[in-house]
This record gives sequence, structure tokens and C-alpha cells, in this order.
Amino acid sequence: MKAFFTTILTACILLFMAIGGISRTFAQQPQQSFQLAQGQQQSVEFSDLVTYVAKIHNPSSEDLMIRVINRSTGEQVSGFGLAPHSKEKITIRKGCKLVVENEGDQTAKFKVKAGTVDPKYLEIPEGAVSFTLRNTTSKSIPLLIPSVMNPNLSPNSRSGVNLEYGQKILFKEKGKKHVLLIVDETIQSGEEILVAQLLKQRRKELGL
Repeated sequence: MKAFFTTILTACILLFMAIGGISRTFAQQPQQSFQLAQGQQQSVEFSDLVTYVAKIHNPSSEDLMIRVINRSTGEQVSGFGLAPHSKEKITIRKGCKLVVENEGDQTAKFKVKAGTVDPKYLEIPEGAVSFTLRNTTSKSIPLLIPSVMNPNLSPNSRSGVNLEYGQKILFKEKGKKHVLLIVDETIQSGEEILVAQLLKQRRKELGL
């Protein structure tokens, strides 16, 4: 009986330690607010020595383009379109910076709050895969990833995702949701999926 209670106590302590560790991964940075004119970009600076997760809120009625840029090369590491009145998170790894662009016709506002992250929480868990959704067209492609995010892939952009096997990625057609793809072991780590081509194929298969 004593051993049983010792086991339960140990499990509870480990659980609280895990919860505490996760809560501490998103902490110290104060919220920053910005205003962008039409077509304007804003670079949001954090230390390039650590990795952050940024929570971005778009309370305006304009589309925003969210990009993570490698400071050394100037190349885009990840990114996605953030629809009006929506919120998303994005990882800004050390050596990178966050850039937000107003793609709308009117002035836009956005808010950012970031916290440092223990690298172990960024490891891809077993049963998941890291890959990129790429839009090679000149038009935005809105997608839905239930319980994860609803990325709006801006024209000629890439959006990196870490998704569990079995996760569905959906698209809307005439107000109805349809499955674009289901994440499985056929998707290789680091693979780029050309969303427009896949979307065309799925619409044909579904008779849309």
C-alpha cells in the first residue's frame, strides 16, 4: 500500500513539474502593438540567441502576411497569411526575426506577445511529421487544420507545419468542408506539398 501511494505521489509531482515547465515556456515578453499602413511591413525584434513562440492577434479587417526570416541570409523560413479578426502562433527560432506585412487596402493593427521556449518542447513528437505547405499561385488559399490553426496561404508563400499522423487538412468549397489530405507516413520530413496542385486534384476527384 505504501509503495502504491509513493507511486501516485511521484506521478503527481512529475505531472505538476511538466505543467509548470510548459507554462514557463511562454512567459516574459510584454505584449507589443503595431499599426501598419497599406503595404507596410513591420519587423518585430527579439533576441536572436534564443527561440521564441509568438502569439499574433489580428483585430483588424485586413489580411496580414506573417513571415519568419533568417537574419543572416534574408530567406523566409516559414510563414502564413493571418485572416482578419484571428489569432495564431508561430515559432521564431534563434537567428531569425518576425516580419508582418499589411496586404490589405486599409490601415491594419496587430498585437504580438512572445515567450522563450525550452528547445525540448520544439522537438517533433513521435507520430508526427514536419513539412511545408506551399502556394505557388498568385491567389491566397485558405485552409482549415482542425484543433491546430486555419492558415491562409498567401500568394507565393510557404507555411511550415508539424502535424500528427491522422490529422486532416480541409478546404471549403461553396460553404462545405472537404478533406484536402490526411497526414500519414507517406509524407516525408521536410517535404514541400504544392497545395494548388493538390487542391485541383481533389476538386476533380470530388466532382466539384
